[in-house]
Amino acid sequence: MRVHIFGAASSPGCANYGLKHLATEHKDLYPVGSQFIMKDFYVDDGITSTDGSDKAIQLAEEARRLCALGGLRLHKFVSNDRAVLESIPSSERVADIKDLDLTFDNIPSERALGIQWHIKSDCLKFNINLKDQPATRRGILSTVASLYDPLGFVAPFLLIGKGVLQEICRHGTGWDDPLTNELRPRWERWKKDLINPERINIPRSYAPTGFGKVTKRELHHFSDASTTGYGQCSYLRLRNEWGDSHCALIMAKSRVAPTKVTTIPRLELTAAVISVKTINVLKKELGCADIEEYFWTDSKVILGYINNEARRFHTFVAHHIQKIHLNTTQEQWRYVPTKKEKEKTKRRWRHIQYLVEQFWSRWRKEYLSNIALRQRWHTPKRNLQLGDIVMMKDEGLPRNEWRLARVVQATKNRDGLEHHITKMIIARCHERAKHQGKGMTINVIRTKGYWIPGIGRAVASHLRQCVICRKFRRHTEEQKMADLPPERVNPSPPFTYCGMDCFGPFYSKQGRSVRKRYGLLFTCFSSRAIHIEMLEDLSTDSLIIGLRCFIAIRGTVRQIKSDQGSNFLGAKNELKEALKEVD
Repeated sequence: MRVHIFGAASSPGCANYGLKHLATEHKDLYPVGSQFIMKDFYVDDGITSTDGSDKAIQLAEEARRLCALGGLRLHKFVSNDRAVLESIPSSERVADIKDLDLTFDNIPSERALGIQWHIKSDCLKFNINLKDQPATRRGILSTVASLYDPLGFVAPFLLIGKGVLQEICRHGTGWDDPLTNELRPRWERWKKDLINPERINIPRSYAPTGFGKVTKRELHHFSDASTTGYGQCSYLRLRNEWGDSHCALIMAKSRVAPTKVTTIPRLELTAAVISVKTINVLKKELGCADIEEYFWTDSKVILGYINNEARRFHTFVAHHIQKIHLNTTQEQWRYVPTKKEKEKTKRRWRHIQYLVEQFWSRWRKEYLSNIALRQRWHTPKRNLQLGDIVMMKDEGLPRNEWRLARVVQATKNRDGLEHHITKMIIARCHERAKHQGKGMTINVIRTKGYWIPGIGRAVASHLRQCVICRKFRRHTEEQKMADLPPERVNPSPPFTYCGMDCFGPFYSKQGRSVRKRYGLLFTCFSSRAIHIEMLEDLSTDSLIIGLRCFIAIRGTVRQIKSDQGSNFLGAKNELKEALKEVD
């Protein structure tokens, strides 16, 4: 088969397989071209970079010859090097460059996988041509999706548009309903700023011109989150033989926060997992397996999660931490303080300084020097006497509303036992408190105007002897499990005593029709062995057939237990009638 139907689901896969197979078959003859087709092709577009013009010319020549062996024409070449373009026949170049004199002032821009490539400056740009879409959910989705940014160069800007779209979905707005008044200003501002990405120039090369030989490469991944979204960015840090360093943005990702309320630490953890997932992708695309990697976060909670190997976390946290541990080590994670964190630390330090200089110095000067002179702080304790003024404590009122009372009677117990009148007062007040406990009983006693020395110990002793309180405060009874039936604990041959139940349905195809099938489960009470039969339906006849198959395989059964299903009751009645006929 030489031709595949355009639009068929199998066509792209077959075409891609044919191209890869061709490169694999001739990798010994054209190694550079084969490597280019195997790794740097996306569907029918190929893009790559080389160290010099000679290698680029060799790559283009080998790729063209390799494709020609399979009857394929590789054309529409474009390069930012004049020597490379001159080595390629004019018929194989891009249509806009065929008739040019190859001066860089006339070479136009070219689209490279959806992004504009300005050949003269060797920079990547965005060319946004938006259609006039209405301010509805459908129009906003079309506008946000039209900004193609696979590497995330404008991810923070795109996150704002995604946030507006998420708010629309959260409010339940229809596809063609107009935008609400609250979201319209945000959308208009974002749409007005769409011209700004066109001014961004991203150098195509990670290393600047004249940087020299790279001696060390490092990947630094930064992750962060907020209540509106989370994301990460990866930077490549290069170091040359002279000790100079250069950093370049490799890739970034941004996501809106889920509509379900999620804590900031969990969003930070999700952003950290996204950074971890980019490891294998970047290593494969950069072709550097031994590159050093570092991960940065401003959340000490995440670093605590990663460095903690003893504690068991919640399922969500445990799964994310496991992904991080499988791909990284604890030494790779670093903490980076944000500006906000620094401001918090400064404010906290200024507050502490204020407390030390103002509050504590004033307290030391005005109060500490006078405490030793105040004799009322050292008043010795004594027993209450007749005529003393006491304050009646009431837990239900603030301190400034507690009543004052005068002691009119005091009973001294020389034998260390409570007086009978004291017990009667406690019992009476305890009944008035409706047996509500020690605190309520004491409140009622003092509300009545009584002052009992050692009242807490006396009331507690009475509560321990109160039958009603002991009844109310006793431990709850626990349900005692009945003894297991003898057939569960006594050894017996398999399936002598068993239980039976049905489960399903399961759908199966018979020809073009779909049929329901059910399972009949038998479990042995002694060995817990399981036997399963298939039933055509849940009728009594099907159950009897399944039971006969079970007995034919497992032998006779002494007792079978089941629920009150209609098919089980029907089979029971059928077997009883059969036994009567036998008798």
